[in-house]
Amino acid sequence: MRRGYTLVELLLTVALISILAGISTAFYARFINQNGQANTIDRFVGGLRKAQTYAMSGKANSNWGAAYSAGKIYVYRGNSFGTATFMENLDVPGNITLSGLSDVNFTRITGATTNTGTISITGNNTTKTITINSLGVASD
Repeated sequence: MRRGYTLVELLLTVALISILAGISTAFYARFINQNGQANTIDRFVGGLRKAQTYAMSGKANSNWGAAYSAGKIYVYRGNSFGTATFMENLDVPGNITLSGLSDVNFTRITGATTNTGTISITGNNTTKTITINSLGVASD
């Protein structure tokens, strides 16, 4: 009696593995896109909170803000993103787009803002919204 695998058994095994790999690749790509959107929301809300904390603590005796421009999220010192003097930045994945309110500035000591509105973060055919109220509270 000979032991081993037949050619048909090997072909069926390879075909089955190929089908499973194809399906899992699609699920993995979807997971990466969803994860990128969630990370972008966390980064932007984190940047807003950091800027508000800096403003309320009077760091550098200045207003602070957070903005989105050219695929990056910025935390800056100053009255507006256009006149910022100090910036920290975080990259946004290329498949994620942000729209709506692009610059939120917090006043020194109070941490309040006049830049209220929403920021829409789109990725993987879904859109999530961050809302900023006049107290500077961001909610998603």
